[in-house]
Amino acid sequence: MKTTIQCLLIAIACLLPATQVISADIYIGEKGRFTISGDIVRGDYTKLLQFLDKSPSNRKAFFNSIYLDSKGGDVVEAMKMASLLDKSYSNTFVLTDAVCLSSCVLLWASGVSRTLQGRLGVHRLTLARDEMSVSKTEKIVGPASQSVESYLVRMGIPRRIIDKMNETSAKDLFIIDLPWLVREDLSNAIHYRPTFIDVAEKKCGPSPVVVSMKNQTPPNRDSFMKWMLCVDDVREENQVIELPNIFALVQDGLRKEKGN
Repeated sequence: MKTTIQCLLIAIACLLPATQVISADIYIGEKGRFTISGDIVRGDYTKLLQFLDKSPSNRKAFFNSIYLDSKGGDVVEAMKMASLLDKSYSNTFVLTDAVCLSSCVLLWASGVSRTLQGRLGVHRLTLARDEMSVSKTEKIVGPASQSVESYLVRMGIPRRIIDKMNETSAKDLFIIDLPWLVREDLSNAIHYRPTFIDVAEKKCGPSPVVVSMKNQTPPNRDSFMKWMLCVDDVREENQVIELPNIFALVQDGLRKEKGN
């Protein structure tokens, strides 16, 4: 039986490809931050695998946090990269001056903890070719859109954001930033992957921020920092369990890419 990721890659093979531009930059940036920036193009998944295979320090940074600044691009490549992030239990960040648009949102959504200080941009999928048949277009775009939705739902992305993606023309972008999330009461909902935080709260208790909001009392900084450290311990404990599988995925991915 094909996995969700495999089905998604098959379904979106005919969708809008990236413009021919320079591929994404993957590097260790300021303060040891694992960074993915620039447009995502065909071959960037292999570049990511090669970068992880290059040194233990690269892998250590990857398993901590991923910093994103990209306008998106090739959906197939982004989905393959997202599937690796999904299994790595990394944190994802879009900092104040950064953007994460279109297919880049798949990478950001794959973090177990997600921080948005900059902007996300979403829109619906479309075909690469000029197809005038509605039924043919629906047969290709429909399954692909459903697969993307299914993945985002599994990552715990709120329905309101997915609806905005579907409502927005492929030639346009709906911008999601912190003020919009606050207005929509989604700022807490997007921060953690639901399955992860459900497990973490069994050990660490509920988020002090959420509790303070419910009780309408100021959050206690010391309690919040203690809770954050506990949650990150849970993340690292699960990473240790998954590390052999992640290393195997990197090696298997490199073998497959060389064979193509």
